[in-house]
Amino acid sequence: MLQVRHLEHLSPNIFKAHSLRRWLSSASSRFAKQTPDPSVQFQSNLATRAFILDNSQTTNIYDIPTLNAIRSKVQAWDSAHLCTSIIGINQNKHSALADDVTLVSKVFNPDSRGEIIESLKKELELSQLLASLNKPYVAVMNGHAMGGISGLALHAPFRVATENTVFSMPQTGFGYISGGGANFALSRLDGAFGAYLSLTGFELRGRAVFEHGIATHYIPARRIPDLVDRLSSLEEVSMDKVDGALEDLFYENCDIEDSSTKLTGDTQWDIEIFSLSLPEIMETLEMKDEEIRQRAKTDRVKLDEEDLPLPLKAFKALQQRSPNTLRIALEAVRRSKNMTLEDVLQMEMRLATTYVSEAERYFSAPITGDQITQFVHRYPWTAEAELQTQVIHEYFDGESSAPKLSFADQAGERRPWLNYGLPSQEEIRGLVTGVHFLAHERPLRTVDALRMHFHSLRGEKHGLEERIDEVVKHCCVQEGEADNKKLVWVRD
Repeated sequence: MLQVRHLEHLSPNIFKAHSLRRWLSSASSRFAKQTPDPSVQFQSNLATRAFILDNSQTTNIYDIPTLNAIRSKVQAWDSAHLCTSIIGINQNKHSALADDVTLVSKVFNPDSRGEIIESLKKELELSQLLASLNKPYVAVMNGHAMGGISGLALHAPFRVATENTVFSMPQTGFGYISGGGANFALSRLDGAFGAYLSLTGFELRGRAVFEHGIATHYIPARRIPDLVDRLSSLEEVSMDKVDGALEDLFYENCDIEDSSTKLTGDTQWDIEIFSLSLPEIMETLEMKDEEIRQRAKTDRVKLDEEDLPLPLKAFKALQQRSPNTLRIALEAVRRSKNMTLEDVLQMEMRLATTYVSEAERYFSAPITGDQITQFVHRYPWTAEAELQTQVIHEYFDGESSAPKLSFADQAGERRPWLNYGLPSQEEIRGLVTGVHFLAHERPLRTVDALRMHFHSLRGEKHGLEERIDEVVKHCCVQEGEADNKKLVWVRD
């Protein structure tokens, strides 16, 4: 069982003396005799409270005592007069995928299913609680944010990436589906990008997590102690002041190694293939695969199988996945776009319950031990509409024994998910075409007008103008006389 320790009596100046990682290491050493595995730590620094996840040894986010401990602390902090802001710091240095693998490996044991469902229920309820806090909540993803653990960060109003961030939804690779409310977040990314991430399990790293909209801010990892210190020293805390503190810590020319994986240009728009139906996605990717390989053969160029063009990597990844898992994952992302977070979480609870209860019907080779092995699907790849309809009905629309989630009350209307991040493609499209929910009386038909509008909403946000320029370049054309050119949106 995961050990949970309370570090609230440590001096707040400890953040000034060391980097956060060094501090965590020294704190772990101090409590080594009492807690050989202090993977979740709670800490107070003046009026700021933090919970810190660190799996340098072991951790399991689905461990019920761990989920209960985090929930209890966060609830107490949110109602405490002396607490003004809450920080969740993910320091996971190793892949958190093992948590999901361990969970899925138990579904073939009927005696474990009740515990699995209870763990998932508590995880989903905790995700909703963190999205509904009265106090500003800052989630720092300074490590592996993948699988179930991502739900602790994805619904925060402030989501911070560093050069150490690794974000992915790899569950389809072993027959499972994204949870923790991830479908809510994925469905709000540009175009079909969320579907692409959900189906392929591909990773985003470093600043790319910010530039693609999953994180709202980006800071170097070495500045995390400064972040904690700044939030702790704010005399009057507000959402805008927290946003300002995060923006101040952004460092454009930081001398850090960032293996960013941002998709740009034509590569980024290749992802729109994932707006098609699953059979059409597979057919299109197969055609592109054949086209690229034939061109390479003609040009006598040897393709590096470890560094393939995006369509080839995507096709290879989907071929290795269960067709039913992909059907369910794609349907979940698309349904989530017009759902509230609470509705998405309840949907995910339903999907997980059906999955746990019906795994043997669709999968014949479970994961065993600590090894991630591919589920062998009972059905070959097929575009049969009957099977598609059967699976979707069973998982989404038929009768379900899924428990009803208990949600925390919201103090007021929840802020838009992208409120403090870079503007989405959909936001910019709405302003150019005049259909945006915040649009003025007339469309904004110039780059300068778009910049002025977003600066009025987000201030001097780093990366804002570059984001606008990128979307305009790929989605608009300019029409009219040379001295009076207007933007026209041309991408579907």
